[in-house]
Amino acid sequence: MNKLFNAIAAGSAVAALGLGASAAQAADATATATAEILEQVTIVQAADLDFGTIVPSTTAASTVAIAANAAGTRTCGAGLTCAGTNASGQFNVTGSNGQTVDITDNGSSAVLTSGGDTMGVAFNFSSATLAMTGAAVPLYVGGTLNVGISQPTGVYTGTIAVSANYQ
Repeated sequence: MNKLFNAIAAGSAVAALGLGASAAQAADATATATAEILEQVTIVQAADLDFGTIVPSTTAASTVAIAANAAGTRTCGAGLTCAGTNASGQFNVTGSNGQTVDITDNGSSAVLTSGGDTMGVAFNFSSATLAMTGAAVPLYVGGTLNVGISQPTGVYTGTIAVSANYQ
């Protein structure tokens, strides 16, 4: 019986030491939670992309290109006659100062249409990213228009859809 009592006492002592050891190893810590709220990015259309007036060739297809910059320089392809005014398109983008915004084509049409007639177009932007300054930052849109042989007469239109999102 004495042996049983000694075994129980020894087991209790070991259990007490084990409990004391884990309590001595406990530690607490804290961390700070933060959140930064940025101004909502806005993008506003300021000017339409205008390829100007074009007289097509009767012998060859060609292209008309508008540079994606403030000047909107036009390059009229071989065999075409370009006249009238032209301009690059422009959007104004605003966001929180010091942040960078990514620019993406958001489903722009790949064609300009006039009734049932079409011309393919590829749009390009002055930049794929813009550094926000706290004021409106211009984003210019240019493009290359594919003019067919004896392209039918008409006023051709399409859409340019642009997204601006923080990186």
